[in-house]
Amino acid sequence: MTGAWLAGATGRDAAGTWHAVCPTGHRAGSQRSGSLPGRRGRPGAAAGLWAWTRHPNYFGDCTVWWGFGLLALGAGGWWALIGPLVMSVLLVRVSGAALLERGLRKTKPEDAAYAARTSAFFPRPPRPAITPSGEQR
Repeated sequence: MTGAWLAGATGRDAAGTWHAVCPTGHRAGSQRSGSLPGRRGRPGAAAGLWAWTRHPNYFGDCTVWWGFGLLALGAGGWWALIGPLVMSVLLVRVSGAALLERGLRKTKPEDAAYAARTSAFFPRPPRPAITPSGEQR
């Protein structure tokens, strides 16, 4: 009886986690794809999630992995944190944001100002913009 209750609670918790995190990817995609007036994919017009992190979709993926890992931890599966840990390293350092950043530095050097004021992965408020004369805006 206890096992059936635990499986049911975990399923409801997983569904809640999914519904809470999924809008991150949708919102980030709509803000960046040009579906909002004036955005048209330009980093200089960054607003919303794109003003706080250059890779909100990767950050959203990471939070989904950690959500499921924490659910498994609550069910007594401490070993389930290996998956979120590996995915975090891959998304931050190997194939996700890091790989994309290397490519963008080569193909879009004009985005350097955007990269300087916006966090690469973890959301944080944007840094003030620096003018060519060295003043903050």
